[in-house]
Amino acid sequence: ETIRPGVFLALTIDSLLLLVEASLQLCCRLIGPSHFASELNYANAMATAGWFTKAGETKRSAHRKRYFVLDEGDKTIKYFVSAGDNGLGKDNKGTISLANTESISCDDPKITIYNPDRTWELTAEKPGQVEDWAEKLADITSIPISGRKKINSKNMTDLMTGLGPATAKGEDVNQGVSELFADRMEVRSVTLQRASKEARYGVQFSPYEGVSDGVTICGVTPGGPGHGVVAVRERVVGINGSSCAGMTYDAAVNLMRKVVGDTWSILKLDVEFRELWGTVAHDYEATNEQEVSLKVGQKIRIISEEENGWRQAKLLGEDGTPKYGWFPSTFVDVEPEPEVVRYIPAGDGTAKKVVARDGPFPSIKIWNHGKVSRQVIEERLRNFKGEGNGAFCARQKDKDCFSLGIVMPSNEIKFILFEKAQGTGLWHADKSDLGRSETLAMSVESLLIEMELPVAEAVPKPEQ
Repeated sequence: ETIRPGVFLALTIDSLLLLVEASLQLCCRLIGPSHFASELNYANAMATAGWFTKAGETKRSAHRKRYFVLDEGDKTIKYFVSAGDNGLGKDNKGTISLANTESISCDDPKITIYNPDRTWELTAEKPGQVEDWAEKLADITSIPISGRKKINSKNMTDLMTGLGPATAKGEDVNQGVSELFADRMEVRSVTLQRASKEARYGVQFSPYEGVSDGVTICGVTPGGPGHGVVAVRERVVGINGSSCAGMTYDAAVNLMRKVVGDTWSILKLDVEFRELWGTVAHDYEATNEQEVSLKVGQKIRIISEEENGWRQAKLLGEDGTPKYGWFPSTFVDVEPEPEVVRYIPAGDGTAKKVVARDGPFPSIKIWNHGKVSRQVIEERLRNFKGEGNGAFCARQKDKDCFSLGIVMPSNEIKFILFEKAQGTGLWHADKSDLGRSETLAMSVESLLIEMELPVAEAVPKPEQ
């Protein structure tokens, strides 16, 4: 009997569906229903996948291009040799667990995952890939993710409910509401404590002419009593219950010395959050009384920030009274912060005459001489004719390691090794805390100040 083409097609499709159903049942019998179900869940969980270049675990390890797949089900990232026929990866080479991840940085084209045992650095192959991964990671985890450009309002609202007191190294620090400036939320009260009379508080202040309403912090010693409690560019506006308003620099410093002399173990300060301004890039509608609504183009003062992606703003109401509230940090473009004047701390804790550069610190492109020998750097330093304030230049040993050569005022040449820490990404000198900063240039500048060479001259790389 002749079957019409349309009927034959319908019968064929029905037959295929029956065949697929039979195949699924057979698979369940062969490998077990629970395992087969987990494989199906795994396939359904694959929302994000793509090619990244994975940095080596050590400086000498090779970088590898791998196919990465984000598994929403068990919150892991698996990487493979190839994408495979189904796009879920083939020949698994390893797994990145997100169970104990401390934070994730998504700075296109890189994703950096900070785990207790290792920092993973992945470089994306395509534009926009990092942004898509950042959004998916934010959706399925509660890990702090920095560098995101897209806004997930629900995620931000969830984070808002968990805002707590500022912390350092996971522990509560001695901070609270300022009694002296109770009407100013940008001012908080802190207590610094040192171990002995010989120990320092590890906080440096920038001198100023005339009178002022506060003393600007220009340096905080890593690991010292002030580390994690106060920060560079913040202002001390109150000392042991006394306001700094109308004080000269000498008067403010002498008041601190008197407090320290009377009670050597603690120093109570009222600290104002650093002067940080921003311009609103996207409209934002407040969802509760703790938040503020923002309009595009509006200029705001930022008075505090949390690691979970929120900042606090200070706005002036129509009647001139200040209004405070939280907003998602990615809605506002932050303006560059002003430079702070550094000074050289003397041995007795007093401030020497201010010695600072007239302009910004020289670019690394000037004083990085590339992969040359130590003898070449030493020869170039000796042949450099400067003003007698010291000189410096560097040679590159590998991507995360530089050797800095410095001419001291005595004409002695010192070499100091700078390395980038794998866990924190901060640069430091000779495995110490000297010069610990986010960029090599900032670390070198900090080290030169510590060595009392604040205006040392950069020896330029010879033109080829």
